[in-house]
Amino acid sequence: MRTPYFAELSFLTQSAGLHFPHKPNSLSLKEAKREEKLIHLIKSIHFGFWMVSINGKTDLESDEDIPFSSSAATSKVEALDFEMIHLRSRADLAKSWVSRHMWIKVPRSVYIVLFKAKINMLLPFGPLAILLHYITGKHGWVFFFSLVGIVPLAERLGYATEQLAFYTGPTVGGLLNATFGNATEMIISIYALKNGMIRVVQQSLLGSILSNMLLVLGCAFFTGGIIHYQKIQVFNKSAALVNSGLLLMAVMGLMFPAVLHFTRSEIHFGKSELSLSRFSSCVMLVAYASYLFFQLRSHRNLYNPIEEEGVRGEDESDEEEAPEITHWEAIGWLAVLTVWVSVLSGYLVDAIQGASDSFNMPVAFISVILLPIVGNAAEHASAIMFAMKDKLDITLGVAIGSSTQISMFVIPFCVVVGWIMGQPMDLNFQLFETATLFITVLVVAFMLQEGTSNYFKGLMLILCYLIVAASFFVHVDPSDGESQETYLQSIYRLKKCDIYQGRWVYDPNSYPLYDSSLCHFLDHAFDCQKNGRADELYLKYRWQPYSCNLPTFDGEDFLERFRDKRIMFVGDSLSLNQWQSLTCMIHATSPQSSYTIKRIGGTSTFTSKSHNVSLMLARNAFLVHIDQQRYGRVLKLDSIDLKDGKSWKEYDVLIFNTWHWWLHARRKQPWDFIQDGKTLHRDMNRLVAYEKALKTWARWVDKNVDTKKTKVFFQSISPSHWNASHWGYPDGRNCTAEREPLVVAYPRSKDPAEVIVEKVLGDMSKQVLLLNVTGLSQLRKDGHPSIYGNGAHLGMDCSHWCLPGVPDTWNQLLYTELIRN
Repeated sequence: MRTPYFAELSFLTQSAGLHFPHKPNSLSLKEAKREEKLIHLIKSIHFGFWMVSINGKTDLESDEDIPFSSSAATSKVEALDFEMIHLRSRADLAKSWVSRHMWIKVPRSVYIVLFKAKINMLLPFGPLAILLHYITGKHGWVFFFSLVGIVPLAERLGYATEQLAFYTGPTVGGLLNATFGNATEMIISIYALKNGMIRVVQQSLLGSILSNMLLVLGCAFFTGGIIHYQKIQVFNKSAALVNSGLLLMAVMGLMFPAVLHFTRSEIHFGKSELSLSRFSSCVMLVAYASYLFFQLRSHRNLYNPIEEEGVRGEDESDEEEAPEITHWEAIGWLAVLTVWVSVLSGYLVDAIQGASDSFNMPVAFISVILLPIVGNAAEHASAIMFAMKDKLDITLGVAIGSSTQISMFVIPFCVVVGWIMGQPMDLNFQLFETATLFITVLVVAFMLQEGTSNYFKGLMLILCYLIVAASFFVHVDPSDGESQETYLQSIYRLKKCDIYQGRWVYDPNSYPLYDSSLCHFLDHAFDCQKNGRADELYLKYRWQPYSCNLPTFDGEDFLERFRDKRIMFVGDSLSLNQWQSLTCMIHATSPQSSYTIKRIGGTSTFTSKSHNVSLMLARNAFLVHIDQQRYGRVLKLDSIDLKDGKSWKEYDVLIFNTWHWWLHARRKQPWDFIQDGKTLHRDMNRLVAYEKALKTWARWVDKNVDTKKTKVFFQSISPSHWNASHWGYPDGRNCTAEREPLVVAYPRSKDPAEVIVEKVLGDMSKQVLLLNVTGLSQLRKDGHPSIYGNGAHLGMDCSHWCLPGVPDTWNQLLYTELIRN
């Protein structure tokens, strides 16, 4: 093949007034080196750094002459005549050469890396994935296009590494190939770790090891065996056994934390295994560093490839490939490709949970099978190519070397990085995954012990991988259902998760959380089933965040956490909705416990006698004071009722809510005048009034509440569904006939009141946590009582919510916030 130096050499010799003879299409390695040496010589003459002596003789190779012809030869120069008398100065000549050289070199490098390989036809899928993320928000398609877009990048990373290996030698080159081949998995892991997706990190790295050892090595053995079916391929058995030993050490490092966890034999449950994992990771990193010294310095001869006698003759040794790009170009492309992979990896990780739901595919299967197949594209291509060339030592260096690097370097490195980030990444990969890895290492070790390969061994490895893939497809990861994560892991995961971004999932096995007929505290207006609503579909939807799972509500745990404490809901009838939901949820998990309900005026109190926990509801629709004057009821926007304020300060948890009654007008409004400062209004812009009142409440909280002792929440706007055109149904009137939630984003923009709430809370000096239920509740057009509120005696209701129903999810989010904060 033509080397990059040929085009460069032709240009240089022509600019020097020389004639370079026709060059064949292929060069031996020796000729390529001669050519490179010659080009450095001519460059030096072009730039005028040194001059060839008139009496001197240019000696490129002591045993060879380079055939050049010149139009004006002299007697003093035997091989080359460089009479460089140009009409322009040396500076102009140098400037011209650099300009023309770069003009040719950069486009040529771009063509070779980005256009020459057919797999680069998949590159546009990456930008398309980012576009879909912002336009549609469909995580399934974003995940698929990101996955496809990373494939050519992973392959090109392998190509650039291979080109760089020409300049570093085979041993270092193999190490570079494995290292940059694992760059994709490494970047994906760091992004997932940053988002608290520890199980995705563990499973994707495990999957990469399994993919390299079974699929990549199996395909390499199979294709190599088919191409060279007339002989038995051989490789360095000693080097393979050293790697097998390291893999078994990695299995040991992963096994002990898992056994420690599942035998419940830790000194400090949930903490000892984390400490052991971090210690073991440091030991594994030391072992891997020692292995590199052993491989590259002290025992380099152990890793020399085995040459078969009589197979490689002098002609074959000359037929070596030459690099297509320079080493600086390779380094530059490695940087560019790594950055692009890191960008796409961010979108890929964010879409994993949504893709799992969209494709009805377990997250474990995506993490262990799909992600590693894409990440190992570079190793896959390289290993097969070298096996076809009967270079099995390089094949094993890529496949087994990559598995060794992930198990002994990348996994411990992620544990240490998680330690630095504050993420409890550990070596407990769960029993199923650890057992799979252990069996895989044993199978591969037996395959390698003879130092020979054939297509049947490759076929067996491929079939083993199919069994592993099928196993993970039917495997339910413990963290997808009842979590077997450590307590610390679940807390860290929840802290990083946006629990308000997700989708409604049909889950008839878990929902509803309670039977309304058994909850005696339930207000008649919210019991839609009792009021005659025949359909039950609305009862069976669960809120599923995209990047985590909400903890299952546990009433006993809730009461234990707040033993001897008091919780107050302050707000309008939607606070009543939520308060009644929480009382029913607690009662359902412990129906035999003793509870009391007391109602005095606008205050209702639910008390658990066994835990001395009080849940109170204070009806206060506006939060600010309504004062009865002789001329009428006055809503004072700058005043908090002293009695209300005093009682609020006595509680351990406060959940505020207001907005619903701000929209009522005329006879339905519970005031006659609005007072803003000293000015009395018959009415005013409700949004302006709402913002002023909310700022008054915020000033009171900043001044009077000690947030170190009292947790303060503000629940965002509860949406209503009076106009079906708002959610894309122009023919519908309201929520009456709705039976299912929306499965796409709500088409309308943010409610103006929602914007006001976020602004006011953002300006406060004290921490107030926002229960941001607006977006998820907008999707539940099916959850209102409609004509089934209060036995249909009060007409249509598309503002409040049926119970069981949407407020149960509000309380599950409240429970999650209390846990993670």
